[in-house]
Amino acid sequence: MILSWIDEMVAITLECSSSKGTEKSSDEAKSRMFLASIIRHMKIIQRTITWNVISFFLNVHLIYYLLLFIYCLFPT
Repeated sequence: MILSWIDEMVAITLECSSSKGTEKSSDEAKSRMFLASIIRHMKIIQRTITWNVISFFLNVHLIYYLLLFIYCLFPT
């Protein structure tokens, strides 16, 4: 089952890559390989991961500067 799926993906990729318009052939290959709901779900996951990474680094920096401020107020 997996091998037939891989063969189908390779065939679609080769067929679409032989087209002249690269952007159109790329979109066509994506639409033929994956369902629209799967692509939408993958974009949501990517956006969520991006926001989690950004908020993590923002929190780390805020905590660092808060501790630095407290240290400046009450030096040892």
